[in-house]
Amino acid sequence: MRAEPICAACSVKDVINTVSRCNVKKVDEILKEVLPIIKEGIAKKKIPVEFGTEFHILIKNKLGKDPFYELKKQSNEVALRVSKKLESNIDFHGFSRLKFFIKASIVGNAFDFGAVGWQMDMRKFERFFFDEIKKKLANDDTERFYRMLPCSILYITDNTGEIVFDKLLIKELISIGCKVKVAVRGDAISNDATLEDAKFVSLTKVADVLTTGSRYMGVILSKVSNEFRIALNNADVIISKGQGNFETLSEQNINKPIFYLLKAKCPPNAKANGVNVGDYVARLENA
Repeated sequence: MRAEPICAACSVKDVINTVSRCNVKKVDEILKEVLPIIKEGIAKKKIPVEFGTEFHILIKNKLGKDPFYELKKQSNEVALRVSKKLESNIDFHGFSRLKFFIKASIVGNAFDFGAVGWQMDMRKFERFFFDEIKKKLANDDTERFYRMLPCSILYITDNTGEIVFDKLLIKELISIGCKVKVAVRGDAISNDATLEDAKFVSLTKVADVLTTGSRYMGVILSKVSNEFRIALNNADVIISKGQGNFETLSEQNINKPIFYLLKAKCPPNAKANGVNVGDYVARLENA
């Protein structure tokens, strides 16, 4: 997915929101330095998270701290509390059980402090989660995916908090015979999940976890490590969580099935997936 003019407005708001969390006095100074990055990204029709990563690195360096550190910790803690209630009330089996956990992982994609308009109010997340999981998927390839199982999977995560619900889905996939490797970001960027987060939510006790070897949001193959590239090449199917992974993977030639799980949070993303803004997507490509 390539940048459109509307991406400029979202990027500017993202900068303002991010910097304001730490030092509102620095907003104007940092925004002046970021605007050329956004302008170039739009003009060259880059992938949005490509230039988004560039300005988030600049912000972090200018602030001298990770502006998302506390929010990431809180989102993991909130998600862990909700997941315990969720697991204790599940009596589904077979395909219905798998689809339920797929939906749970997608609703978890609402934990996004970078996507403008989708910053989750963690005080209200539990009610939000149990309301949203009742909704239908706007793009639903879950049955097609189910028919491909068991298989070997590379599961590429997105945000903190969200990875708690990914863990539930991963456990279910393993229980039906899938071999699952999980990838997190190689370094802290925005509120994306890292190896530190995977350990905090005990994801590392469920499956083999590696990093992309890159701090870039999404997966840009020219930036990833050899370890990640080998894992990708060896997998039968890729599960891609969230918008950043969709933006990048959909623009690269990967000749194997990709199961995109995400909430469409902006007009360009919704258009690319043939849904409305706010819809939930479970889209299988190259299968």
